[in-house]
Amino acid sequence: MSKRKKWVNNTNRLFFLIICIFMIVVTGAVGVHLTVRSVREMKSVRWNHMESVSNMAAMLIDGDEVEKITEADAPILDPDTGRRIQDGSERSCKIEKILLEVKAAQKDMQIPYIYLVRYNSEGKLVFIVDPELETPAAYGQEVVSTPSQPIAWTGQSKVDDEPYSDEWGEYYTAWSPVKNSAGQVVALVGVDFEASEISEQISFSIMMIVISTVVLLILCITCFLLYSMNEQRRAQQLGSEIADLSDNLKTMFDEIEGIQTTAETDEKSAEHNDEDFVKYIHKKTRAMTKRLREHTDYMMQQANV
Repeated sequence: MSKRKKWVNNTNRLFFLIICIFMIVVTGAVGVHLTVRSVREMKSVRWNHMESVSNMAAMLIDGDEVEKITEADAPILDPDTGRRIQDGSERSCKIEKILLEVKAAQKDMQIPYIYLVRYNSEGKLVFIVDPELETPAAYGQEVVSTPSQPIAWTGQSKVDDEPYSDEWGEYYTAWSPVKNSAGQVVALVGVDFEASEISEQISFSIMMIVISTVVLLILCITCFLLYSMNEQRRAQQLGSEIADLSDNLKTMFDEIEGIQTTAETDEKSAEHNDEDFVKYIHKKTRAMTKRLREHTDYMMQQANV
């Protein structure tokens, strides 16, 4: 293999490598951007829905009645199993019914738990109403603290940005304030959503974007390979035509040299006719020009000029 051909091959390989790296970087950047944007938008939609559920429950609950709830209103729980063995007061049952109706109304969203909490005299957030039948939280049981709770207590609904864990599992929680007739916040509605469900949706979204990105990258590289192969074939064909043109030119120049040699011989023998010689040269020149033009036009067409 000649040095020039080897240099051309190395240049082509380097160019192909650069293009592949560029495609990978660009496609990867687009994939990351789409992933981040998709996760952010999906979380936003989900968070808004969660917040609307807690707001609905908070608006249906009478804050003045919540203020009157005491430990005496709470249901009685089995100390061994934690199960409810006796319902609470009429006031407590009324609030439980509202919470359960809100939970049942959400057919399109799995809501494991919905409950009511408030701050006690020690400044700790505790359960006051939990409508669960199997393992409800006891009245006065402390709630796991999250950054969203103080914000919700100021009167603004808030959803936890990160999941938290307790004895019931791992959840994201939407918090909404319950207000009395004076407009004061007296409790918070907590609506739990399975963290695993949301994580699965996010993982599925990321997986689909990654698959789409990889497929797009493969298609781009395949198209580039096909284009490169086609260009390489055209370059080889063009090189072959140039070689043929060179051979034809050499042949025509050899013919002219032969004519000149013949002319010199004819001069020495004084048998050459000048007029016939000029016509012959003119004919050969026109033929050479025509063939040269045909080759040039063909090569220009192949090169898309």
